[in-house]
Amino acid sequence: MFKNYMKIAIRKMMRQKMYSMINIGGLAIGIACFLLISVYVKHEMSFDRFHKNHENIYRIYRIENESSGNVKNSATPHALPKALLNDYSDLKNVVSILTMREDEIKVDAHTFREKILFASPNFFDVFDFPFIVGSQKLLSQNIHSVIITKRLTKKLFGDISPIGKTVTVHKNLKLVIAGVMEDIPANSSFQFDAFICDDLAYRYILPGEEAKWYSMGIETFVEFSSDLSPQTLNAQFPVFLKKYLPDFLKGRIELGLQPLKDIHTNTEIRSDTFPAVSKFILSIFFLIAGTILAIASINFINMSIAKHAERQKEIGARKVAGANRWQLIQQFFGESIITTFCALIMGYILLQFLLPYFNKYIQQPLNLRQFNDIGFLIFTVIFGITLGVMNGLYPALLFSADKPAVILRKERNKIFGFIKLRHLLVTIQLGITIALIFGVIAVTYQIFFMKNHSLGFQSENLIAISTNTHPVEKTNEQKIDLFTELINNQGQTHGIVTAAFSENIPGSYFPNQFSVIPEGGSKSDRIEMVITRNVSEDFFNTYQIPFDKGRNFSKTMRTDQTGTAIINETAAKQFGWDNPIGKRFRFAFASNLFTVVGVIQDIHFNSLQNKIKPLIFVQ
Repeated sequence: MFKNYMKIAIRKMMRQKMYSMINIGGLAIGIACFLLISVYVKHEMSFDRFHKNHENIYRIYRIENESSGNVKNSATPHALPKALLNDYSDLKNVVSILTMREDEIKVDAHTFREKILFASPNFFDVFDFPFIVGSQKLLSQNIHSVIITKRLTKKLFGDISPIGKTVTVHKNLKLVIAGVMEDIPANSSFQFDAFICDDLAYRYILPGEEAKWYSMGIETFVEFSSDLSPQTLNAQFPVFLKKYLPDFLKGRIELGLQPLKDIHTNTEIRSDTFPAVSKFILSIFFLIAGTILAIASINFINMSIAKHAERQKEIGARKVAGANRWQLIQQFFGESIITTFCALIMGYILLQFLLPYFNKYIQQPLNLRQFNDIGFLIFTVIFGITLGVMNGLYPALLFSADKPAVILRKERNKIFGFIKLRHLLVTIQLGITIALIFGVIAVTYQIFFMKNHSLGFQSENLIAISTNTHPVEKTNEQKIDLFTELINNQGQTHGIVTAAFSENIPGSYFPNQFSVIPEGGSKSDRIEMVITRNVSEDFFNTYQIPFDKGRNFSKTMRTDQTGTAIINETAAKQFGWDNPIGKRFRFAFASNLFTVVGVIQDIHFNSLQNKIKPLIFVQ
């Protein structure tokens, strides 16, 4: 019987080519869009779930208690991991991530820029990244060793075994390759091509840093055993912090736990190492995908109903021949399912062409290999049958009625007795389409606003050069001064107008926030402000930041090097100063005073989504 339905469906499609092309093509586009967005959402939601014990792995984050509210940040104190191991022996593992960023790797005369992860040597005991050759045990035996991925091995050495070979990292660190691991999956928060033990940095470059509680420079992960639950540890954090935090940090910092599987989709916790996407935005994307598929399905149903006049004679002839209603319903369902599967195949082919362009747009290496398995085949069959049944349900019930011509003539195909279903479907389809169009217009205007809104400083024609972004080298300040001077003196011939140095630049997330107390105030008068240090005299000229009051830093005044500061308008308001010039303040953890010499107009130092914070610039 199914074979007979297939023959009838194919004959209809061949006889009504234009109708079939529009019907199948429209549904195929809807299916392709649905699958395309679904692939993206599935990829984003699957991050870090491939680790076997991911349900017991948590990231510790800190909560900063500010006057404007609580701010969650993934950066934790360097001293936290050892303290956790000391106080909670029931913890299965504690892993610290020092940094994960691009740096130089040199082999012979060839230099490459690759992403390097500095972390504790037990990293591979917690996270499942399989080794091809070697073992993580070698990291503990020799901290001057490095683990590289299969991709990087091919890039550096071709088909030659890299084990035992020496590479130079960051110009002067000579390391021996101790192992090769499989390439990092695309749905991993940890994206790196070389792994180096953080003991190397702590021993030679950052001595004493791992004992500091006020230095927030690492990400801390814990793996729980059956003897200790996340709820128990979380409840004991206040007592734990009271024991270890220095006095000036007590009451300002709290700790919390975040499941590993939520790191990629939780934007509440700020992180430079692991940028997140919004789960809400992903839900909106999936809703849009379902909406597009719904529009295509409604169009399919409406076109089927529109052909009702041509099918009345066919249905009448089948009834005369003895066909009952169930047989007619089976026929319509069969035709709808076959048409839907044709659209599904066409949509899948269309998806193959669209995916590379979509990847360029979202800058993600998405592929369909995750669907090329038995699970996807089962999903495809169920999806095709379900969609086919849904698309064919109403036409099947309508055309298989006892007297379809009479029913259609009397317009009994109504909802609640007065609304034609076909009209209702067209209205829904039009309403959804209009909503999507207005949504696109709103998003377009938002993007236009973000690109063109004044930030308060000149952001065009600027290049930021990182001089101290690696944990294994702290750039000498004299080199920075010399570098800046060379650019200012010789850059004119290369079109460089001016250059400046600063600890931080506008537009980047910067968690360097401290309590500040105005002169004559007590600890109860402290205000949380963002501090940018090591600001050179040309900083405000380079960014073309206008002054509201006072002056810039001066190269000729020695007092400007240590005891002066420039604040923004919001900071002046927070202090309650109508005339801030000459006013003084100190940091809560120090006694020396800083004198305000200038007030700049408010600038958007962070995203436009964030409220402008009080800023202090010191040299």
